[in-house]
Amino acid sequence: MNGSNTTNEAESLYNFLSDYNVVGLILKNLNYDYSSNLDYHFDESFYDNFQQYVTTMTTINSNLSIGLYINASNMIFYSNNQVSPDWFQFSILNYIMEYYIIGFDKFNPCNQFFKNGIVPNDNVLRFNNSLSSFAAALSTSPIEKNKIYLEFLASPTVNDSTTEVLPTCCVTYKKFCEKDHYNLYWCADNSDAFYDKGTFAREIEAQGFVTKYIDTIDPTAKCECNSDKFITFSMMLRGFLNTAPITNCTKLNSISFTT
Repeated sequence: MNGSNTTNEAESLYNFLSDYNVVGLILKNLNYDYSSNLDYHFDESFYDNFQQYVTTMTTINSNLSIGLYINASNMIFYSNNQVSPDWFQFSILNYIMEYYIIGFDKFNPCNQFFKNGIVPNDNVLRFNNSLSSFAAALSTSPIEKNKIYLEFLASPTVNDSTTEVLPTCCVTYKKFCEKDHYNLYWCADNSDAFYDKGTFAREIEAQGFVTKYIDTIDPTAKCECNSDKFITFSMMLRGFLNTAPITNCTKLNSISFTT
């Protein structure tokens, strides 16, 4: 990452975005993977170079708002070691980033312990990743709290042990509601769990939430929830807005308890 390359990239991005109504850019895959026993760490010049990169990008693309993607599991892991050289220095990043997207992708494995969804409210057995443990980690983090958005998956999660390879567009609640065989081993939230996630985002005063794979929730309205193809998003939104939950969607009310 050097000045010349950054300028060229910023100019190329400007030329590309000029034909589209894009005003945001999310930078991903900068988390240090603590579970892989990597033999390297953040370079000492990372933050200087990163600040130069973001500044150049926003100078050339003046309408562009740049945010950073963070894994919720990383935040929990480093909550007792905020000064680790492998963790983000928010004392610097808070002045650079306009917002943070905190995602729960692969938060827990999809197995028999998480049939009711891989992002539970409370810890499950020996697993420490839950909304409760995340809230505790967030409360002690120096991350700027008024820049936070949470990202939740709005579709089921494929079981870790399955050998079947499916494209993302096939991992939908449509297959659950059609009583396909996938409901036997996929992990999936029910309507209460989705409402709780929206409520959680509101209670920690997140600026909002992002719905991952929103177009693959129930594309043909097979769940028969008022023909709402985006029903799980609607359930989270109700929780976030503190309005009454959706209770008349029978197939999603008990879907995660399928055995």
